[in-house]
Amino acid sequence: MDLVMTELCSALPVDMMPGAEDPTNVALPQQPLHRCLLPAAVSYGSLARVTNPHAFDVDGVAFLGTSGQNIEDVSKYSRHADRLSRRMRSSRGDMALAGLRPLLTSRPAGLGWRSTG
Repeated sequence: MDLVMTELCSALPVDMMPGAEDPTNVALPQQPLHRCLLPAAVSYGSLARVTNPHAFDVDGVAFLGTSGQNIEDVSKYSRHADRLSRRMRSSRGDMALAGLRPLLTSRPAGLGWRSTG
């Protein structure tokens, strides 16, 4: 992975956000990947190790990106999972998902912790 990221970073700016299977904390917000995982790529100033979720601007347009764990949690605990996926693909759904509500889990079962009691 370090070799691929090194090649990319030598040519363009890269924001690298962790995902569900990456070696970082489980609960959102996830912290950036540790620099020791990408020793050659971090030498480029064009690599930004970012949190999950990650907010950024491109030409004055604001974006908020996640790796999808929050949407998967909503789908797991929703009776309308198919409707949710159709809604996410529509332009109206994209507008609705632009808010912060989908970033927050609504059930403790969706969080990355276990009760000790």
